Amino acid sequence: MAPLTLSCPSIEINPLPLTQSTFAPFGTAVSSPLPSSMNTFPTHPSKTPNIIPANQNTALKCLNASPMVNKYASGPSKVKEEAVTNMFCCFPRSLRRQRNTRTAGRGDGTSFFDVRILERHPYTTQTFIPLGVPPEQKTKYLVIVAPTLLPPSNPPSKLYKEIGLPDLRNLKAFWAHGGQAVTYGAGTWHAPMVVIGDARIDFLVVQWANGVQEEDCQEVDLEEGVSVVVDEGTQVPTWPRHQSSQDGIVQQSSDGSQSAAALAHYKNYLTFPDETRSLTSSGSIPLPKGEEIVVLHGYLGSTASLAKKLLFVQLIGKDRTRSIQIVSSAKTLKDGDASAHETIKKLPMHTPVVVRGLLRERKQRPEQDSSEIEKIKHVEVDLLSIQPLNEFPSDIIATPDTLFGPEQRHLQLRSEAELRKALSFRSKVGLTLRSKLDHLGFVDIETPLLFKSTPEGAREFIVPTRRKGFAYALPQSPQQFKQILMGSGIPKYYQFARCFRDEDLRADRQPEFTQLDLEMSFAGAEQVMPIIEDLVRSIWLQHLNVRLPEEFPRMSYEKAMSEYGSDKPDTRLNTILSRLDYLLPGDLTAKITSLQCPIIEAFVLRFDSNPSNDPHITRNFIGSFLDSPDGTPFMANPDGGPGVFVIDSQKPLQGLQALGFEAAERIEDMYRIEDGDLLIVQARVNRPFSGGSTALGNLRLALHAAAVRQGFIKPPIGFAPLWITDFPLFSPTLDSEPGQGGSAGLAATHHPFTSPKTARDVDMLLLDPSKVIGDHYDLVINGIEMGGGSRRIHNAELQALIMRDVLKMRAERLADFSHLLEVLRAGCPPHAGIALGFDRLIALMLGKSSVRDVIAFPKTGKGEDPLVKSPGPLSEATLKTYHLQKSLSAESLAES
Repeated sequence: MAPLTLSCPSIEINPLPLTQSTFAPFGTAVSSPLPSSMNTFPTHPSKTPNIIPANQNTALKCLNASPMVNKYASGPSKVKEEAVTNMFCCFPRSLRRQRNTRTAGRGDGTSFFDVRILERHPYTTQTFIPLGVPPEQKTKYLVIVAPTLLPPSNPPSKLYKEIGLPDLRNLKAFWAHGGQAVTYGAGTWHAPMVVIGDARIDFLVVQWANGVQEEDCQEVDLEEGVSVVVDEGTQVPTWPRHQSSQDGIVQQSSDGSQSAAALAHYKNYLTFPDETRSLTSSGSIPLPKGEEIVVLHGYLGSTASLAKKLLFVQLIGKDRTRSIQIVSSAKTLKDGDASAHETIKKLPMHTPVVVRGLLRERKQRPEQDSSEIEKIKHVEVDLLSIQPLNEFPSDIIATPDTLFGPEQRHLQLRSEAELRKALSFRSKVGLTLRSKLDHLGFVDIETPLLFKSTPEGAREFIVPTRRKGFAYALPQSPQQFKQILMGSGIPKYYQFARCFRDEDLRADRQPEFTQLDLEMSFAGAEQVMPIIEDLVRSIWLQHLNVRLPEEFPRMSYEKAMSEYGSDKPDTRLNTILSRLDYLLPGDLTAKITSLQCPIIEAFVLRFDSNPSNDPHITRNFIGSFLDSPDGTPFMANPDGGPGVFVIDSQKPLQGLQALGFEAAERIEDMYRIEDGDLLIVQARVNRPFSGGSTALGNLRLALHAAAVRQGFIKPPIGFAPLWITDFPLFSPTLDSEPGQGGSAGLAATHHPFTSPKTARDVDMLLLDPSKVIGDHYDLVINGIEMGGGSRRIHNAELQALIMRDVLKMRAERLADFSHLLEVLRAGCPPHAGIALGFDRLIALMLGKSSVRDVIAFPKTGKGEDPLVKSPGPLSEATLKTYHLQKSLSAESLAES
């Protein structure tokens, strides 16, 4: 077994490999400090756990670093002993004398919990199993809390909240992602999941009831697939290792009785009555005019019991937006089910149910309600009968404070109203766009997802087939199919298209995404752009109640890169780049960069919340930024790090003396500088712009974001749509991008189907293709690229010339486009179109920083779906079916 790494703040402990070791809980609440010699249970010194940190002191530091120990070292004024839970620590035996009874006191000489070393207990044997854990589930605390002595009342919720655990109110509930808990005979058994550092550990905790004698019990051995014995004749099945309770449902063997029980359960769920009233946001429940029996569908919510025979339960609607109070009484009502009260008492929260009851007016009482679920307060329902439609397992902890990880996306969606609202908003915006496009005469046409590999510019996902040597490719976009539609007599096309690109992922990228794709024949940029402006204005007004400009401003690519250092500028930020190289003396240029004849640009950042214009505040800000991880890439720029100047009137030339008198004077006039202003100077290679940003443009955005986070600059507000036009048709090839695979050293800036913009640009194709401007246009809002479009090449001869003579693609790659060339050759009309990133559009409208917040089942940064565990490994049989084989590792190749 690989060694575990137990992570603590700034501390790494690398123990020896864990073998099968035995542990038992210590730390029962006491009213006075325990003597160091006292042992609560008998120990076996010869069988101490094999956990040996590299340094004993670091282990002690880990314990002291625990926020619970530090938080309560002085302790609150009074803590009840019965509200105390056990603490679990992993320490070597050699620390026993130093830390055998670490107590955290209340300041009066008594302790309310007591942290002990885990020693051997004759009743339990545990196997530690490290498993992979997502980053959001990792903890940096060596101390683990286990509610083995938790009483049913007054749970230590404050203690749990200190380390992010849910408020555990019963013994069967443990950890947000725990396993089963079962009670047999004298003991309560928990199979929870605990996180230590980078390892997830499945283990068994045994709570022994009073009166259990050692001779009545046998040693518990957690081997894979075995059973353990608690009392004579009582078999307790354990979960196999590396298996969650969910996996257990799939993998456990079932005998005839289990199968019969499963079938009987499902028959109870199979039929149920239709609802007569709806608790959804679109439904309405008026006051009843007489006795009205209603049938409601929903989930059981919180429960309040005023007496043994009276219960109040919230029934949450199917869309989890509204709830109604169900009143259940032990007294059987007319037409009621005698067992209804006992049934609803036993059902846990979150159970889907059908409720039949008598609707009646409810006396409204003023009450504060901060819940995201609206409570219906004018009526309530007296319970007549209830039918559960499924079970909600006890091993899933779902409280209002529970945060589920991405591997439980279904529970994320169920518990987080913001996610459900985002999906609903997305649906409504899509419906508006469809209605608008339909009104404009566009036809919704689906194009194939199983395409073929063509070098459009991005890496593709390949789909193997059983035909040896042949494969499909998932489309990067419907680009070629929509051009084929234009040549097929379809004047206006659109679809919400699924697209696939095997790219490095960022917060705003997914390997599969949705774009609103449209194309128009007999059209160019001037016909497409107004339609897009109209669509965007419509959804902003209808869904955000925000009016956008009647005409979006336009900016050339050259100007955007020169003034903002980005081809998707956020024009709400009032910092503009300027060239300074013609002002700077040569000796200063040599200090800034080693480049020959560089271009040197600068911008000034001014704080909103520095009323005294104190240069010291600015120096501290820029110093901490450049020393932070955010500043490291800019300091490591091979063209030279940024030059930093803080304007200070107490210094010669206001702190610009290094620039010389003439440059300092010109800069003062250019920027109208004030004390506390920050001047940033950066060099770059003297050549035409290419790509999406410059180093100074990126630094401008990073500094502005840091200043906003620290409160020095107010966050930008509103929406600033902008068209970026006049992109270069070709850009230098990059090793990180596949391009079109030509040998010219050039690649299409967007894709190889974009038309040159003017007749002059057509002439330059063979003279100097790097100077050709494409008829391309990008829509940018608030510095985010919403989409891009272009006029397409509709002539087969020109399309072939660009691929063959400009990009210098190989003949076999050119043949990959023979289908498109044939369509263009058949009298295809001029056409233009655009694709809007629908995920990004919705994220921007809702103010989300990541598109994952507006997608039902997004991929992680590694391109994985933690819920369904995709992508998955291929079996040898599958590999053989599709004529695939695994590549040999470097070691295997070396051996061969």
